[in-house]
Amino acid sequence: MKLDEEIKVVFELSKCRYGSPRVYDEFNKRRTQTRVSVATIARRMQALKLVARSRAKFVHTTDSEHGQKVSPNLLNRKFDVKKVNAVLVSDITYIPIDKGWRCLTVILDLAYRAVVRWTK
Repeated sequence: MKLDEEIKVVFELSKCRYGSPRVYDEFNKRRTQTRVSVATIARRMQALKLVARSRAKFVHTTDSEHGQKVSPNLLNRKFDVKKVNAVLVSDITYIPIDKGWRCLTVILDLAYRAVVRWTK
């Protein structure tokens, strides 16, 4: 039981990302008296249902190298606008959720720099 508790501590310190080989390395660094084999740690992790979570891969959501028509830059970085509702700007961002992705679009009025509308 003490062995299982020590394995759980090392596993949780790794943010549940270490598999048995890395748990073995960390476990034996912390332990000075008795050494435990990687196979023993793997069996105990399996019995405790400790499964390493892998990091999510970075997903590229923007493709700037497309052959589609590009709208002209009418604003040309002139963001100092005095008249309300004269210049509206928007941006889109993708938000990962448990069932895939959601798209969030926000529209801003540059005169008073506030969100005019948003949609998901």
